[in-house]
Amino acid sequence: MPTIAEADVDAYLAAPIPLAFWRKHWGMTQVALSQAAGISSKIQMSSISRGGCEHIRQ
Repeated sequence: MPTIAEADVDAYLAAPIPLAFWRKHWGMTQVALSQAAGISSKIQMSSISRGGCEHIRQ
């Protein structure tokens, strides 16, 4: 099972939502992640990455 460094744990805990951390950790842009997730709009991914979608935070 993969592990992450202690510094990454701190960054994860400081991130507004987990997706924001993981996107950066994977070295993906919002466009690349939205394409990989099948989301057609960068604006939607931006909103999700900032925790702007209520159903994502639940």
